[in-house]
Amino acid sequence: MNTVPFYRSDVPLDSNDLATCQKVLDTLCSEAKIERDSEEWRRIGVIAIQLVQQGVQEHGDLLAMVRTARGILHPDGDNEIAPYEMGSEAFIKRLDGSANPYAPDSVEAKEWEHGFLDAHRVSGLS
Repeated sequence: MNTVPFYRSDVPLDSNDLATCQKVLDTLCSEAKIERDSEEWRRIGVIAIQLVQQGVQEHGDLLAMVRTARGILHPDGDNEIAPYEMGSEAFIKRLDGSANPYAPDSVEAKEWEHGFLDAHRVSGLS
């Protein structure tokens, strides 16, 4: 029997997916004072939709990945990068898993690895 591979990106976004994308778009645009209908506003929306289509479902993960992709700093002035975001950035910079700076088996190490693996998964690279 011939089967066609199923990819999350083949499925249209549902209302929950769109609500998550909208919440991320609203949050980041409010934080960074980005005007509605601007080019940057559109870029953030497109990135959020593409990441959801590629399987990123959790709001926090989506927010962190879009924030990292667009270089938007944290609004509280604490620009220390969270472990998840550091892992995502490590993959984007083409580092390998050994770049994890946290103690093995620590919560931070697991968060870093989660960010690294999510960035790898949504990149489509094997």
